[in-house]
Amino acid sequence: MNTPRFDVVMEAHIPTYLKVKLLKLHAGELDEDHSYLDLGYHVGHYHLEDFCEDQSLVSEADEDEVLTQPSRVLRRIFASDEHPHSEFVNLIPHGRRRDFLLGILAGAAENEPGEGWLALAKAA
Repeated sequence: MNTPRFDVVMEAHIPTYLKVKLLKLHAGELDEDHSYLDLGYHVGHYHLEDFCEDQSLVSEADEDEVLTQPSRVLRRIFASDEHPHSEFVNLIPHGRRRDFLLGILAGAAENEPGEGWLALAKAA
């Protein structure tokens, strides 16, 4: 898995709590409450407006593209005038991006807690 170096995470323009969570995940501290799915859910539920300028991109995510091209969907969601190349996505290992994205989509779901997206994550 292509994990970003410690210094790259520390220099990233993201909140400290995200740096700490990412570093713990990169170090292998994975369990049900500490996973890329959980991190994505936290970002999607509590902090989406901090990272996503057009939240309709989240609500309009296509299931097929989410499952087959998660990096593309994440880059579209996190692109901004300040970060046109969605550098935040580079901090998530390539093999974990689908879980992270499914967590974001589940966390951002308004009418329900994203059971459909969470079910896809469990099935994957």
